[in-house]
Amino acid sequence: MRSLSVTLLLALSGCSIFHGERFGKPLQNRKPEQPVAQWIQAVRTSDSKGFYRVWSDKIQRNVEAIKPGAREEFCKEFLALHAGLWIDEFTNAKDGDFTYSYAGYDNKGEVTISYKGKEFDPQLISPLPVALENGSWKITQVPGP
Repeated sequence: MRSLSVTLLLALSGCSIFHGERFGKPLQNRKPEQPVAQWIQAVRTSDSKGFYRVWSDKIQRNVEAIKPGAREEFCKEFLALHAGLWIDEFTNAKDGDFTYSYAGYDNKGEVTISYKGKEFDPQLISPLPVALENGSWKITQVPGP
């Protein structure tokens, strides 16, 4: 009887772990859009330090794995690539011109960006995947130009 209780307890624990990982809980009192807002600000102001902090640990490890010390090169190249796009598309933009909507759970989801009330063209910038890492939201995929 005791082994049956232990087995049942383990099975129920596994189900709740699986359910929480796969489906998550509804989002409450979190700011998953923060790294996306910081990313936009960093691109607009060419802030390479702020730019690097928004990326997930996995992306940061991958950048360093390609070439140790490649952080600065990665930031400069990416910022240069996006600077022209932002200048062309969002001349004289202010922080308040951008709004964000989040769809997801308490540990991961996607942030969609709007500019002056209009959603971005997904070919320009698709919704950015974000995840909660060590208490901070991070962008988990490098967007294309």
